[in-house]
Amino acid sequence: PLGLSVSLSRRWRDVLWVLLAGAGILLLSPLGGAALDIDSIGVLLALTAGLFWAIYIVLSRRVGHHFSDGSGVALALCVSGTLLLPFGIANAGTLIRNPPLLLLALGMALLSSIIPFSLDFAALRRLPPRVFGVLTSLEGGVAALVGALFLGEVLNSRELLAIGLVIIAAAGASRDAQRD
Repeated sequence: PLGLSVSLSRRWRDVLWVLLAGAGILLLSPLGGAALDIDSIGVLLALTAGLFWAIYIVLSRRVGHHFSDGSGVALALCVSGTLLLPFGIANAGTLIRNPPLLLLALGMALLSSIIPFSLDFAALRRLPPRVFGVLTSLEGGVAALVGALFLGEVLNSRELLAIGLVIIAAAGASRDAQRD
């Protein structure tokens, strides 16, 4: 998403927000650690996921402009659900025969797919993709804060600086989008 933001940037300030967010993400990552052992296949898969995330942003924006209500999200989820249905059935195991567990799975689908995708589509109708790409960098910082608040994880000064950089980048990109 940050690569997409850079490619769509029109001003030096846009690139500044991307660089700040990227610096924050790098500070949150384990790069530079003493026992760093990077798996090249993992890196390749992560880059592939990033590419598909950028494609998702571009396509979601287009779908969001063609469908102003929730029908775009419904259509996208139906298509993706149909494509993944054979894999889900093959791995469903006892889920299908256990109604309480099936109900929990449906609740998880609502919380992990329908609500976030609906919010993404709504945001992409209002924000340029370059800004949305920067805002997605907040997810790592939010995850770190949730870990600190609910799991008792302790954030060191480097991690707090990283979260601060990402917040500044997101606020700056959002402010600039309001001026456009």
